[in-house]
Amino acid sequence: MTIHRFIIDSSQVDREGGRVKLVDPRQVKQLTRVLRLEKGDRIDVVDENGTLYELNIDSFSNKQVDARISKVHEEIDSDSRPFRITVVLPLLKGGNFESALQKLTEIGVDTIIPVSTERTIVKVDGERAPKADEKLRRWMSILKESTEQCERTRPPQIVSVRPLEKALNDLRRADNSGFTFICVERSQAPHLVTTVYSRRFGEASPAVAPSDISIVIGPEGGFSEQEIDQAISLGCIPCSLGGNILRSETAAIVAASLVASFGEISGSPPKYSIE
Repeated sequence: MTIHRFIIDSSQVDREGGRVKLVDPRQVKQLTRVLRLEKGDRIDVVDENGTLYELNIDSFSNKQVDARISKVHEEIDSDSRPFRITVVLPLLKGGNFESALQKLTEIGVDTIIPVSTERTIVKVDGERAPKADEKLRRWMSILKESTEQCERTRPPQIVSVRPLEKALNDLRRADNSGFTFICVERSQAPHLVTTVYSRRFGEASPAVAPSDISIVIGPEGGFSEQEIDQAISLGCIPCSLGGNILRSETAAIVAASLVASFGEISGSPPKYSIE
């Protein structure tokens, strides 16, 4: 039997009374109308601290679901990767940006920084602050829902849209020990796999592994030469994703998957192995 998981706020938990109230309209609809769960059925919820609660449903209404706590797991962590992954993602037209958010959540990306570049088609700037705030709220909702689907304990962090230069400067100030890779077209630079491996595991790798790896993805139409030069001057390491031209959302998914795989390799040994 599938146990469904939902993300909640710790304010919804009454530990002394052993109760949890789910009040998010989307979650209430999912439980009552989509999944059609019944009294006594089990669900799991996780709060912002990573604490998982096993629940049994007590009652339903149109506005909330009441459940009793049967077991508590303190600060569980679904990701044992030894480093954090940040993706700098340009705004994309249509539903491509939101699709990328879903996939990056499933891959295990920790932070997503939306940016505008010289060739970005979609614009969300300070002159349209109400719309920008609305977009950010929608993106956060998508990340939360994707987190529930893939059973992570925490959704990725996402920040407001900013110019590429500001995003790169923010990364540089945030963690001087981390690596930031910028993906350039075709074979203008070594492949991302080669570059990450040499930086993390090669002879020139630091004695202490970095706590953050950031990936900068280009917009539809690619980066301008000026943007690439500027990124390199700010400490970005150029890399390639191969000879084919990838859509921006595809490049983000491929790059994040490749980087995440290094964390999986250096994590716990697998249950099954190839002889």
